[in-house]
Amino acid sequence: MDTEEYSARRNLVLAYLEAGEIKAAYRELLDLIKLDPESDWSWAHLGVTMVSMGDLDSAERLFVKYSRTYKHNYGLWYAYGNILAQRKKWDLAERAFRRALEIRPDDPDARVYLGSVFRAKGNPEAALRAYRRATQDDPDHFTAWVNSGMVLMAMMRESEAVEAFEKAQSIDAHKFDNVVSSVRGTLGGVM
Repeated sequence: MDTEEYSARRNLVLAYLEAGEIKAAYRELLDLIKLDPESDWSWAHLGVTMVSMGDLDSAERLFVKYSRTYKHNYGLWYAYGNILAQRKKWDLAERAFRRALEIRPDDPDARVYLGSVFRAKGNPEAALRAYRRATQDDPDHFTAWVNSGMVLMAMMRESEAVEAFEKAQSIDAHKFDNVVSSVRGTLGGVM
């Protein structure tokens, strides 16, 4: 398939996802993977699509099967880690994100997800190290700064937490306000 056709089909997947036509996106992604099984983009979007469909059992089985064949595909490991994290299979999710980072060591998104896995496993120090590394790789990574602030608050390191939150706010004030509103909603108006 030529590059132009492949690009058009990727755009079709995005249009399906934006329109909420998840099953159509899923079918198109399976076709794209058959045509280019090494595509990080297709694997990552297939994982997102399967999570959106709510079929985490099938998603996990599919990624277990293909992880044996496509051991060096970042998108596959990244999506697989997300699926495992959704299922709260923290040890397996950690391994998947570590594998993604072996393939792409400077990827801040996989690093943030790895930090979130550490946080869920009750290891705030490891989570903070992951978030800080993500901010080194991408100093404007909003989620890494917010998550750093959350972990620092939980660790009672308020001044460092405030610095992290201020950095996140400087990156995207509107998004930061949404995070604050969400936290307030979770706390039932305590803030």
